[in-house]
Amino acid sequence: LARLHRSFDARRRGLQIGGGVLALLLLLTLVPAAFGSFRKTPADQIALSYGGGPFEGNRFQRIVRPGSGLTFNGLLDHWYEYPVTQRNYIVSENPDEGDRNKADQIIASTSDKVQVRYEVAVYFKLNTDKLRRFHEQIGLKYHAYTDSGWQKMLNDSFRQQLEAALQVESRRHDSESLLGDPDAVTAVQDGVAPLLK
Repeated sequence: LARLHRSFDARRRGLQIGGGVLALLLLLTLVPAAFGSFRKTPADQIALSYGGGPFEGNRFQRIVRPGSGLTFNGLLDHWYEYPVTQRNYIVSENPDEGDRNKADQIIASTSDKVQVRYEVAVYFKLNTDKLRRFHEQIGLKYHAYTDSGWQKMLNDSFRQQLEAALQVESRRHDSESLLGDPDAVTAVQDGVAPLLK
């Protein structure tokens, strides 16, 4: 009976130690995850928070404005940041200047069927009033909240709009006016801007 009692005590101590080790491992896992759930946005970024924890659906929760203080984002919730500062997209013959890192041009036809080559610098800001829609329709597809995803999104989506706008506006002018009349070039610039909005 004494031997059985000692065996029972040893097993109980083993279970207590095992339970303690398990509790410690759980604590070491959950505490960093909980502290990692506190986020804040830099002054040049805006963030979207989406649920994603173990007990909730992956749905939109809120937009966190630039320069926010410490915000609890929830355990395992998703956090996506986008730039709010002025951005640019550059098409240039100089590979060191353009967004594609190679000699680049946009070719468009004039009203008299002459091809004109454009080098372009477009400056824009993200429309934060439409941020959630942009993120869900385009941002997630390209991972545009990352630097490489943002570049891919610009090259696939924004570039097409820019090329189409230049095609439309170039066809409003003949080659002679585009090559010799600064007002015609300004008219093309003024015509492209509203098409890109």
